[in-house]
Amino acid sequence: MWRQIYESSWHHPVSFIAINALVLGAVVFSKSALRAFLLVFTAEILLDATLTAKGAPIPASWGPYIGIPFVILGDARALILVERIRRLQRASEWKSDRPTRATLAGLAMAFVVPVLQTVLLKSMPAVFADSRKLFLAYEVLFFVGWSAYFALVVRPSLARIEPSLARWARAIYLFVAAQYALWATSDVSILQGLDAGYALRLVPNTLYYALFLPFVWRSAPPEVRAP
Repeated sequence: MWRQIYESSWHHPVSFIAINALVLGAVVFSKSALRAFLLVFTAEILLDATLTAKGAPIPASWGPYIGIPFVILGDARALILVERIRRLQRASEWKSDRPTRATLAGLAMAFVVPVLQTVLLKSMPAVFADSRKLFLAYEVLFFVGWSAYFALVVRPSLARIEPSLARWARAIYLFVAAQYALWATSDVSILQGLDAGYALRLVPNTLYYALFLPFVWRSAPPEVRAP
């Protein structure tokens, strides 16, 4: 039952397109300092939900590859944000900050796990012939890398920045860590033949596709949320 729900087009892409269309409308009419970031990544996640769904209007030959850039950009959202936050001292600096370095750093780091996953795939093709195991490898690698990045790079920066920014960085870290932990747990369950794994997988999918950007917007310090 849960697998049928999970694989239903009402789950992906219909619900995600509908939710993000509402988010996009709210962002367009906002004057938040986060507006540019939210516009770019709401458009990105709408494209992701549309083009990676079954029956998407793309050439069949693109099928195995179309999801790769969206996975990288999806991870880059959080990395760019946290990189930008840790480079500031006060929330009020967000509006005048030029995020070029943080954006490039976040994008570069977003390629690390896909490269490691590719190395694993090439090294052990028989093991990862099952796509579910490939997903699980990615999830575990990202969870470990994300946690190490936060502990070793971000956490030392939090002592020198404004408390509201530090809280925001921790909230983003916990959101993404929970999302990947849930994905990994659900895939372990699915590999064990448990239909309930598909029910659990609905949760991180919703976090990723529908709730991350509203969460970022709502949890930001007032100086960043405000015009």
